[in-house]
Amino acid sequence: MMSKENKAKHELIQEIEELQTRLNEAEEALHAIRNGDVDAIVIRGHKGEQVYSLTSEEYPYRVIVESINEGAVTLTPEGTILYANKRLAEILKFPLEEIISRSFYDFISEKDRGFFSVLLEKSLRKGSKGRITLVNSEDTHLPVYLSLNSFLIDDKSSVSMIITDLTEALEAEAFSDTILDQAAESIIVCNEHGLITRVNSAAQALCDKNLYLQPFDTIFPLTYRNGKDDKQVKTFSISATLQGQTLKNKEVEFCEDGQTHHFVLNAGPLTSIQSKNLGCVITLTNITASKKAEKALEIDQQRFFSLLNELPGYVFLQGPDYSIRYANRYFCEIFGKPDGNPCYKITQRGRKPCENCPAAQALKTKNRTTWEWTSPDGRFYQVYNYPFIDIDGSPLTLELGIDISDRKRAEEASRVSENKYQLLFESLPQRIFYKDKNLIYVSCNENLASDLHISPNEIMGKTDYDIYPKELADTYREADASVIESGQTEDTEEEYIKDGKNLIIRTVRTPIKDENGDVLGILGAFLDITEKITLQREAERSRHLAALGELAAGVGHEINNPITGIINCAQILFNKSKEESREKDLARRVIKEGNRIANIVHSLLSFTRRDTHEKKSMVSIREILYETLILTEAYLRKEGIRIKLDIPHNLPAITVHPHLIQQVFLNVINNARYALNQRYPEANDNKTLEISGEEVTIDNCPYVKIMFYDQGIGIPARIKDKIMEPFFTTKPTGKGTGLGLNVSHNIISNYHGKITIDSKEGEFTKVTIILPARSQSHENCQETETEK
Repeated sequence: MMSKENKAKHELIQEIEELQTRLNEAEEALHAIRNGDVDAIVIRGHKGEQVYSLTSEEYPYRVIVESINEGAVTLTPEGTILYANKRLAEILKFPLEEIISRSFYDFISEKDRGFFSVLLEKSLRKGSKGRITLVNSEDTHLPVYLSLNSFLIDDKSSVSMIITDLTEALEAEAFSDTILDQAAESIIVCNEHGLITRVNSAAQALCDKNLYLQPFDTIFPLTYRNGKDDKQVKTFSISATLQGQTLKNKEVEFCEDGQTHHFVLNAGPLTSIQSKNLGCVITLTNITASKKAEKALEIDQQRFFSLLNELPGYVFLQGPDYSIRYANRYFCEIFGKPDGNPCYKITQRGRKPCENCPAAQALKTKNRTTWEWTSPDGRFYQVYNYPFIDIDGSPLTLELGIDISDRKRAEEASRVSENKYQLLFESLPQRIFYKDKNLIYVSCNENLASDLHISPNEIMGKTDYDIYPKELADTYREADASVIESGQTEDTEEEYIKDGKNLIIRTVRTPIKDENGDVLGILGAFLDITEKITLQREAERSRHLAALGELAAGVGHEINNPITGIINCAQILFNKSKEESREKDLARRVIKEGNRIANIVHSLLSFTRRDTHEKKSMVSIREILYETLILTEAYLRKEGIRIKLDIPHNLPAITVHPHLIQQVFLNVINNARYALNQRYPEANDNKTLEISGEEVTIDNCPYVKIMFYDQGIGIPARIKDKIMEPFFTTKPTGKGTGLGLNVSHNIISNYHGKITIDSKEGEFTKVTIILPARSQSHENCQETETEK
């Protein structure tokens, strides 16, 4: 007995063999049909099996159908494909054997299947045509045009269908539309009846309405004039163009929404290959802007000639033959009307052109010429000749002459007066300059020119920007403009840089006025008062230091007595208190802080006396900094200032008076507190004081560097060099004495250290303190330095 599994497998093999046999028979039948070897095909449908015969007489037609460029199909009334040519297989990109016997609906896009049903049903009565979309094997949608007609095969209704691929035609049409829409001109196509059938985007933009199949003459009521000066307006029509006439470059006008547009119209007939009249093509080129420009130019010309007549000088136009083509009113009043005569006859009263005529030279070189001319009546003129091309393309020269007789006489008088004062001007020790009211240098004396490394004549025509850096030039011009505006003399002191040295200059600026009180310019004098100011500052510093010494002595006496009593009392309390008791700890702190106060007083006295005999000790700069922060911790926390510390534990020790370094740190921290509170009155993420430290090597010697960085109000650049001076402070009264940084600077300097300040106003301040580290190598460095 065969098992059920083997039996099923055997049946499946038999079924496969039968299907393979039927497939081979179907392929042989299809091949026979295509080659005309058989004359019938059986189609199974809802009406059962139907036989369609193919006679041998149809073979020539089949050859023709196979060779055409359109797809050809024979359908049953239900849409089953009886026959298809190779072109359809190419369009659908399916093998031909997979097309025949299938429903044509399988290849139609879903949205067009209903429409195809209508076309198929209609074709059985009288034929039909229509456009649908097919879908090929690559799922690409193809636009096609169908032509369907019915016929009989063995008394059975069938449908023949020709399929035209519209892809290339539609692409060509889209390309054509794109070209039309890209054209700047308005393009309109009309049929033989004058109705609009096609327009591009530019033409559509002229009318806010539907133009399709509208009469051109109604939609575009164009008008024209026969000539430029013709006031009669005529209506344009395309009737002549529809009859075969061509129009070129005809100017027309078109009114829309109360506005007049000007166009150049070109129109020509549109004919078919068989010379049949299809209509016409019209192009409209918008020249409205150029028309407006022409009108504006005409107005400008009138305005120009009116302006020439108002000029306080003569103007005339001269041709290459020296004839005067135009002359303004001033010329006619001085020399008379030219009436086309040559210029040498009118202006020089001569019989031939002048030698080296500047006007002829300008026309030859095409460059402007400038010269002075004395007329026959003894008047002086500044003359300018300008070459240019006339409207008709001919060369002309425009000559402008300005009467400078009064100026010449004034210059001569001024020259005499100038010689009188030149010697005095040059002999003064001050640096003197003279500028006109436009702040352009007219002259300067030899002393100022020498400072600028130029000769006095070279300064004429220059501005401060040609001589000084922009920032300094801005300052000078602002001061000069203030004098010219106020009309009052100004006496100022300012810094001046010469050969890399900072000098203090006293500048007196005096306005120069005419007889009517109008300011003509400014006279300035520089005087170097650097030495005088330096002596004054030294004297003031000496007075301040003397006052500081007296103050320190008085304060020291007043503070030392009570602080000694406090320390003594605290010492008694300390001695009587039990170990690790609260009283003993408090007494210890009172003694420590009392000693610190005494040390501060001592430091103040040391500053005034420069006492260097006090014994130093080797300490950790980290411990000094932490003790300083303990004193300021309460203030910093209350004011919302955060501290960021980056002080390595392994920093080398320094040999100093600890309380003096603590005093320096305390002063720097207090300055940072003030700057941060000024910029950030309330809490802020940037309200931070960053303190960092590192060991550095300078000249092969070890140093400790401590940096304090805050983002407070910063220090103005103009006072950065003064902040180390005693009694100089930017803080309000009661907020600072101006002694802190000066004292700190002296303390650090006494330890062979250095304190530097880097700051930018409104952004940050960075204070760097560098102190020598305690080591054998550094002791050798100090000894070497002392020997030097």
